[in-house]
Parts: sequence; structure tokens; C-alpha cells
Amino acid sequence: MQFRSLTNALCALVFIAALTTPVLAAGPAAQASAKPPQAKGAPLTVKNLPGKAQGYRVNINKADEHELQLLPYVGPQVAKRIIAARPFKSVEDLLKVKGIATIYMSSIRPHVKL
Repeated sequence: MQFRSLTNALCALVFIAALTTPVLAAGPAAQASAKPPQAKGAPLTVKNLPGKAQGYRVNINKADEHELQLLPYVGPQVAKRIIAARPFKSVEDLLKVKGIATIYMSSIRPHVKL
């Protein structure tokens, strides 16, 4: 491609950049709506799931890392340890996972199932 002026070349580059970065090309309204729902308040957990999902219980033998992080006191590292320690025969087996203390089990227990 040949350009007759530097201005035409810069316009072409801006146009290409706008096509390859859709969030920037969509403007501020799209950027605001692109934020995850938990960005407005507290992080999304099993306790504050919206609507019908409020009674949701996480299956500790089948849940993926992100689903396990919905549990209270479970971050990315503890979620990985839970996955590595599977299969669990009872909910109390979670106490064998490093990072889950007895004090946390009273908060976790109502939100898990096998």
C-alpha cells in the first residue's frame, strides 16, 4: 500500500488500530457495560448470588477453580489445592486441604455438597 501523505498513513493506522481494539472503538458507554457484575459492589460469592441462584451449593468433587472461588475464604491457591485433593468422601475432608481451617468450615459447609 502506498500513501500520498503522512496524514493519510496516520489515518490508516488509526483506522486499523480501531478495528483491532473493539473496546476502544465502541466508546465509553460500551466500556462501562463491559465491567463484570461484581465490580459494582462486593466480590461475587455464594452468599450474594443474584435471584434463584442464592441457594446454590458447590459440588467440591466436580467444580472448576472459578466455581470453588465462590466459596467463602477460598481464593485461587486454595481452589487449586481442593482440586488436587479430590475425591472427597465427606465435606469434612476439606479440612485436610492446606488453607482451610476449622474456623472457616462453619462458613463453607452450608455452601458445598458432594
